[in-house]
Amino acid sequence: MRLRSRFQTYTLALIFLLVLSTLLAFLFHYLPRVTQKSKEEAERLLAEEVSTQLSNVIDQMTRIARGERLDSFLQKSEDWRWFLERKLEVLLTNHIRNIYLVYKRDSLFDFLIFVSSEREEPDYSLISLHGDSLEYVFREGKPLLIKREKFITLLKPVRAGKDVVAVLGADFSPARFTEVEESIDLMRDLVGGGAMLITLLLLLLAFVTVRSGIIERKLFVDPLTGVYNRNLLSRIHDFIDLRDYGLLIVDVDNFKRVNDVYGHDTGDLVLKAIAGRIGNLIKRDRDLVVRYGGEEFLVFVRKNGDPNRPALIGERIRKGISGSPVIVNGGPIRVSVSVGVLPDVSEERNLEEAIRKADMALYTAKRKGKDRVEVYSDKERAYVLPFWEVRQAVEEGRVEFLYQPVRDLETGEVLMLEALARLRDREGNLHVPDSFLPSIKGTDAYTSLTKLAVYRNLEVLRDHENLKVSVNLEVSHLLSADLVEFVEEAVRELMGGDCGKRFFLEILEYEDYPLQEMEGFVKNVRRLKDLGIGFIVDDFGSGYANFLRIVNLDLDYVKI
Repeated sequence: MRLRSRFQTYTLALIFLLVLSTLLAFLFHYLPRVTQKSKEEAERLLAEEVSTQLSNVIDQMTRIARGERLDSFLQKSEDWRWFLERKLEVLLTNHIRNIYLVYKRDSLFDFLIFVSSEREEPDYSLISLHGDSLEYVFREGKPLLIKREKFITLLKPVRAGKDVVAVLGADFSPARFTEVEESIDLMRDLVGGGAMLITLLLLLLAFVTVRSGIIERKLFVDPLTGVYNRNLLSRIHDFIDLRDYGLLIVDVDNFKRVNDVYGHDTGDLVLKAIAGRIGNLIKRDRDLVVRYGGEEFLVFVRKNGDPNRPALIGERIRKGISGSPVIVNGGPIRVSVSVGVLPDVSEERNLEEAIRKADMALYTAKRKGKDRVEVYSDKERAYVLPFWEVRQAVEEGRVEFLYQPVRDLETGEVLMLEALARLRDREGNLHVPDSFLPSIKGTDAYTSLTKLAVYRNLEVLRDHENLKVSVNLEVSHLLSADLVEFVEEAVRELMGGDCGKRFFLEILEYEDYPLQEMEGFVKNVRRLKDLGIGFIVDDFGSGYANFLRIVNLDLDYVKI
C-alpha cells in the first residue's frame, strides 16, 4: 500500500506552483523575502533529514547496548566503536562533514566516536567550540540546532532511562542554501530574464516539494526491512479505514538465538528476508505491513467482507515462512513465526486496545509451542504483564516462591520441594509465570529473575538444613558463563562451597542447540555438579530430547 500523503503533497505542490506562476509578476519586488524564506525552508528540511538520520543511529546504538549505558558500553568495547564508526561513515556526504558521539567524564567532554569527510583524527576544537551547547544538551536533555557562518551543527541527546549519557552531533554545510540565494539574486538582477526567473523558481519549489515528500517517506519507512515503521501508527487513520481491517502480530520465534549464533548482521538479513516474504504473501494494494518491534510485525489485513480472511492470511504467512529456510550469505537458516490474530479491529475502542488483544493471542501461540496461529477470543482472559512492569518487579525483589512436593512414582516418597515463582504487583496481587515470563523471555530481566530464584532458595536451604529444593532453569541460562559464575559464588557464600545434593536445577528438555554449544553446556553442568548441585530433566517427553546428551550429563532425576 502506497502512502496517500505523497499524492496529496504533489497535488498541493502543483496548485501552489500554478498560483505562484500567476502572481510572480506582481510579487517581483518581494523576491528578497522569498529568498530568505526559501533559505529557511531548505535549512529546516535538511535539519529534519539529519535529525531523522541521527535518531535512527541513536535507536541502533541503544539496541546494540542491550539496556547497558551506551557510554560505558562503548568505552569497554573497541569492536563496537569500530563497527559504529563504519556505520556512521555511510552518512557522510558533501554536506555532512563531521559526525561524533561525545560523553562526559569528570566534568570534561571527550569523543567516543568521531568520523569526518575532511580529516582522520578527532577535531577537539569542536568540543571547545560547542562546550556550552554540549553542557545544555546534557543538562536539559533537549536537541539543539546551532547556526554558524560556515556550517550548522545539530546536537541530539542519547538517553539511558531519564539520564543523558552522551550527545550525538553532526556538522553540515549550508552550501546549498548559498547557491539558492545567489541564483535568485541573479535572476532579480537580470531585467530581461523574466522567463528564466519563473522557470528556475518553479524548479526550485518543485525540488523542495519533492524533497519534503521524500523526507516524509523516510519518517514512515523502516530502513532495514523496507516496510512501514511504527511512526505510521500515529497517523494510521490518514491511510486506511480501520473498520475494514483485521490485525495480525507476527513474531519471529527464538530470534535471539539467531542473533547469538549467527551474529546481528545476519539477524538483520533474516529480518529483511522475512519482511519480504510477508509482503509477497499479502495483497500489497490492500493490506499493510508495519515493523512494530525488533522482530515483530503488524499486518493490517483488509477483510473484503470475509471475517475469516485475517486468520487465513495469518496461516499463509506462518506456512510461507516456516515451510522453507531463509537463505542468507549462501546458507540456509530455518526460522518459524507465531501469529496472533484479532479478526476485527473496528470493535475496539482504539488501536492500542486492538494491538493488546492481538498480542494476547500471540502469547497464547507462544505458550502452546510456537510456530502456530492463534485467534483472539472474548473467552480468552489471559493477561500478560508488560515488560517494564515485570523488570521493575524483579529489580525491586517483588518475587515470592511457593513450594510443591516432588514425589517418587514408585514409593510415593517426597524427594524434594519445587520452588514456584510468583510476582507480586504494586497492588498486592500475585501473578503466575504464564502472566509475566512471556514478557521477559530471552532478555536480561529473565536472567536476573533466575539469579534471584537461585539466591533466595539457597538462603532457604541455609536456614533449613533438612530441606531439598529444586529451581527451574532454561538450557540457555546454562550456556551463560555469567550465570554459572553467579551460582558458584552464591553456593560458596551461603552453603560453604558444597550443596550436599540438597539443591537441584530443573532443565527444560524441549530446546535443541548445536553440538558446539552443547559441549559448553555439558562443561557448565559438570562444574556445578562439583559443588554438590543436582540436575533434573523437567517435563520429560513433552518436547525435544537427545537421549545421548541426557546420559552424558549424568542426571539425578527425570521428571514426568
